[in-house]
Amino acid sequence: MPVNVEFEIVKGAPGPERTSSFEMTPPKAIPPPPSVPARAWLPVNVELEIVTDAVEPPEVESALVSHPAVAEAAAVGLPDPVKGEVIKCFVQLRAGHDASATLAAALADHVRRELGPIATPAGVEFLEALPKTRSGKILRRYLRARELGTDTGDLSTLDG
Repeated sequence: MPVNVEFEIVKGAPGPERTSSFEMTPPKAIPPPPSVPARAWLPVNVELEIVTDAVEPPEVESALVSHPAVAEAAAVGLPDPVKGEVIKCFVQLRAGHDASATLAAALADHVRRELGPIATPAGVEFLEALPKTRSGKILRRYLRARELGTDTGDLSTLDG
C-alpha cells in the first residue's frame, strides 16, 4: 500500500459507470501542509472519511410492528451524552400480550436483528394507546417532549 495517499470512497448503486457498490478513485499524493516542516510530516497509509449511519423513526417502527405482539409503535430520538442520540420506542400491544421487562428486551433484540446494532432501542415503553391527531398521525413530538420534560406545544389536534 503506498504511503501518503488519499482514497475517496464513492457509494452508489452499480450501473454502467460503476462496476460495484463501492469503488475507489485513483490515489492522489497528499503534500505536507505549508505550516508543517517536511521532516515532521508523518506517513499515512489510507485516509477514509466515515459517515455515521442515520436511522429514521419509520424504519424502527416498521421493525417493531413486524413483531407479533406489537399493534402500533412510535420511535423518537433522545439526546445522549455518549452516542449523541439514542432511540426510545413506545409500543401499543395486541390483545392477549402483557407488558413486561422480558417483552421489552425481546422487542429491542427484534429491532437489533432486523436493522442492526445501530438501531437497538435504548428503551421500550408500553402505552395503552399512542397519542394521535384526529387524522390518525402519531404525535412523536409530544412523546419526545414528554420524555425530555419540555413544552409539548399545541395539542389542539390531539384526538381524545
